[in-house]
Amino acid sequence: MLNILMYIVVALTITVGVAVFSSNRNQKGRFSAMGLSLAILGAASWVLFIQLFRNASNESDASFFHQIFAVTALAIPFGCLLYAVSLLRRKALAITISVAALLISVVVGGLILLNDNLFYSNIVISKDNNYSILADSPVTAVYFSVFGVFFISSIIIIIARALRSKNAVFKQGLICLACCLILSSSLSSATNIILPIIGQNGLFWVGPLSVSITMLFAYFITLRYKLFINSSRLLRYLTYLVAVTVAAMIYTCLFFVIFGLIFRGAKPSNEIIIFNFITMIIIILLMPSINSSINRTKKLISENGVAPEVVDEEKISAK
Repeated sequence: MLNILMYIVVALTITVGVAVFSSNRNQKGRFSAMGLSLAILGAASWVLFIQLFRNASNESDASFFHQIFAVTALAIPFGCLLYAVSLLRRKALAITISVAALLISVVVGGLILLNDNLFYSNIVISKDNNYSILADSPVTAVYFSVFGVFFISSIIIIIARALRSKNAVFKQGLICLACCLILSSSLSSATNIILPIIGQNGLFWVGPLSVSITMLFAYFITLRYKLFINSSRLLRYLTYLVAVTVAAMIYTCLFFVIFGLIFRGAKPSNEIIIFNFITMIIIILLMPSINSSINRTKKLISENGVAPEVVDEEKISAK
């Protein structure tokens, strides 16, 4: 179930990331779209490679996937900071911060690619869930410091811009976006920093998954409050597809929980889960047609307060 859920989230976040980047044709909004799409695509790659790492059968493959997800995860805080500085009125300062953040991210990511042992001390291959033990090194400290500084800076800039804005809708959107960043950074910090430090390594996958889900919410916030995304036919189709898939995913999770409760802890097979997921998508896609048919039927049977067949019979009797 977890494997299926994580791959679905990966597909959704990739779709959303591409939609965000390609939907804004305004030159002024392109910088903002680039930042948010980079963060969303970074979250997708983080989930994808951490899932491949969890299922790797040998230490060599696990080490490779570990390097990739550690490096691609840096795109998340960098993308968030890139979006935040796009809100600054002083463009020279925004460019300076962006270039400095890019250089820091490239240097830290390069060090991990050159020697992954600087970031972790050991990889444990387990039947249920592979995990790594963080190394007590300056690179590890700098790596997590980058996450902390970039996220905190992004949140401060977004909140400050919201407080200065006189547009109520824009202000609400920025505050909701800041709340998403606070939630995602808090969850990822708890599961990927605090818990591993105290020796709890089994839940490190929760951080990437929670970040990806909050990024999906961030996408809908940008749509709801029109922060920078321009409406287009492609964007509407993609948004509808994402909304349908999220609804089906929620239903599938509820089905998994209810199945376990009814059958006393038993787990449905992957085939049953996939069948329910696809069935729910089909039902949701057919709902507009079903509702339209129901409305037309109600209109027919409620005409003049009597069914059409009854009206015809009364006219014939009168003649």
